[in-house]
Formats: sequence, structure tokens, C-alpha cells
Amino acid sequence: MLFLPYWSFSVSASAAPLGATDHKSLTARDRAAKITRAFVSAYSIYRPTYVGEWGLVYTRLQRDWDTRTGGGPPAPGATIPSDDARTIVKHYVLAEIDRAADLRKLVVEVELGEPELWAIPCYDLGSNISCPWTQSQLPTAMLDDISEIRKEQEWRYY
Repeated sequence: MLFLPYWSFSVSASAAPLGATDHKSLTARDRAAKITRAFVSAYSIYRPTYVGEWGLVYTRLQRDWDTRTGGGPPAPGATIPSDDARTIVKHYVLAEIDRAADLRKLVVEVELGEPELWAIPCYDLGSNISCPWTQSQLPTAMLDDISEIRKEQEWRYY
């Protein structure tokens, strides 16, 4: 197992149509209401548009995660500050609403809670990292500081 750091934000989002109501704007409203948590990776990744950003995928999934809180170890590899993550994650929420209807035809409000640093378990396959929920893989060469993440977790968990 490899625990990758993600910023997580509670979300309160709403989308209301401008002018006449159509089916797509109602779908966007419903989709906005279902987004309760949003994620962005706290680790640096090279070429995320090429390999994908799992934070956006986790935001789309809206899973009911089992969580544990408390005095765990600091998340190794967390290089993206929470302020930057807040800016990025708002775009993820808007992108998810935009999948249902054109944002230009909506009045959208997004409120984000305080940032929480989460460690999400994945499988370390050597040259790839695999997500158990999406079945997708990420080449480890695309992650900055992968050796630091592995070293810290080896020391703590083995």
C-alpha cells in the first residue's frame, strides 16, 4: 500500500438557471447539490492533463469514504499548499457541474470548507500506482518525490 496525500474540502454548491428553465439546467442543479466533498492532489504530478488527476476523479465519484482522524504521521510528499488547492478544487467543482449544463446559462455558488489533508491508500506496483476505486493506474515517474513517499511509509509501516 502507498498512501498518497490529497487536500479535501467539504462543499456546498448550488446552480440555478438564468432565465427559462430547461432539462439540462435542472440536471446541473441536481448535480451541484450532490457534490459534498472535493479533492485535489497534495503531491506534485508531471503532466496531469496527460496522465489524469485523481482528485478530479474522486470529486466526481462522491464516495462515502471510511475515515480515521487523529495523530497520524505527517503526509510525505504533500508539496501543494492548501491555498493553491482551494483555488484548484473550486475549478473541479465547476467542471463537474459544467458536465451537466453550460455554466454560462447558470448562476453557480460554491462554498468550500476548511482544508483537510487526507492520505488515500493506493497500490504501489513498482512502476505504476493503482487506484482501487477507479482501477486506473498512474506511472510513478509522473510523481515528484515518490521516493520520499515510499521511504517515509516504509519506515512507519514496516
